[in-house]
Amino acid sequence: MEDPFRILGLPRQFDLTPAEVTTAHLRTVSQIHPDRATDEVQRVQMVQEAAVVGAAKQRVAHDLTRAEELLKLLGARSFLSAPLSPEFLMETIELRDAIEEACAHGSSDARDSFTARVRLRRGEERDALAAAFRRAIPHPERVGHEGLSASSSPVSLQIDATDAPDQLGGERRAALQDAAAALIRLRYLDRMLDRLVGDP
Repeated sequence: MEDPFRILGLPRQFDLTPAEVTTAHLRTVSQIHPDRATDEVQRVQMVQEAAVVGAAKQRVAHDLTRAEELLKLLGARSFLSAPLSPEFLMETIELRDAIEEACAHGSSDARDSFTARVRLRRGEERDALAAAFRRAIPHPERVGHEGLSASSSPVSLQIDATDAPDQLGGERRAALQDAAAALIRLRYLDRMLDRLVGDP
């Protein structure tokens, strides 16, 4: 399994700006650009590596996919199957029903109000997700690839061994469970936003 953070030379952390991801992507792609190839075999290899680098960027560019990658790399992907809290389920059911009614009646004021409410709630959950990852990874290390040449591309680097969920320390385990729960809630809220802004 390839580590998208390592491929791009980024620290394994949730708090990354779009500019940081873009800069890392451009820096990495410039090292393996096919125009630098000395022969056809190397050019084909560099094209393939550029595709892997592009896929790595896609996996860390968006908050939700970056969170999924971190959970996977930290051995906590199984936490994503945990059930939602009854309170959040009730909140989303009530909100979804109100949204459906507003959409059915074509009330743009109600739709705008619900959109603002869901965006605010999404911001709270995104903050909770970031805080949980900061607790789980208090001192992120850069797993970069500085000084690579075309013969030692970032694409060939693999992730280090990860902890299994049952081997995680109590505090780290709790933080990763909180991150997974926040990620699940964010997915629900994003679906609501899609419904609100996606339908005329």
